[in-house]
Amino acid sequence: MDVNVIATDFGIEGIRYFDAFRANSGYSADDLTYVFNICNGLDEKLRGSGDTRQFYWANNDCWEIDLRSNNFGVTDDSWSDNVDLFFILTHGTNEGGNAKLAYNVNI
Repeated sequence: MDVNVIATDFGIEGIRYFDAFRANSGYSADDLTYVFNICNGLDEKLRGSGDTRQFYWANNDCWEIDLRSNNFGVTDDSWSDNVDLFFILTHGTNEGGNAKLAYNVNI
């Protein structure tokens, strides 16, 4: 049986440190361990399977505007919505049915 394999485009964002987030938000968010073990492992497996990495942003290079809809004048069409698979590793919560992700910079 022949199986057609389709390569995908993917992007990764990983945030390990939350010092500015803690200082500016009033929330306590510990720095995360193993962020880059996980992100690097995913990146290696996907690229090893023939998939194409479009971006890999880390720590303060991860921006919330990469996920917010272009209807609000930001950049998701260039980043998270411009790949077949988008992966982000950060802190998060659900407030009133709305997902909220923690970023260490406010852009």
